[in-house]
Amino acid sequence: MIVVFTAVVAGAQPGQVVPSEERSALLAVFGATGGEHWKDKTGWGAAPGTECEWYGVECINSHVMSLSLQENGLSGRIPVEALDLKSLERAWLWGNKLTAVPEAWLERLHIDTSSPKTGPRLNC
Repeated sequence: MIVVFTAVVAGAQPGQVVPSEERSALLAVFGATGGEHWKDKTGWGAAPGTECEWYGVECINSHVMSLSLQENGLSGRIPVEALDLKSLERAWLWGNKLTAVPEAWLERLHIDTSSPKTGPRLNC
């Protein structure tokens, strides 16, 4: 008997196409937070239509719903363009060297910026 297991990786939902303003927002986050130096930047900046397959991006119904980018080498500020991620509900950002996120994010999102091991890492 042969048993086949299929693994589902969080964030990898091929076939979902996010709106162009969400793609632009993701690329702005990548650029503003030193994306070229992230520990894992798998897929970031690839062809349109692949955004939901990028490392740390989770989509539902073709909209970015969460970012899981903890301990990934982000630094600097999350840019205001990130506000175009209008369906975003959660952002796991702890363990990075971020200095600020858009004020509106603080009002409407669950943002986890503290590691259970090290405490808060976001100063804004």
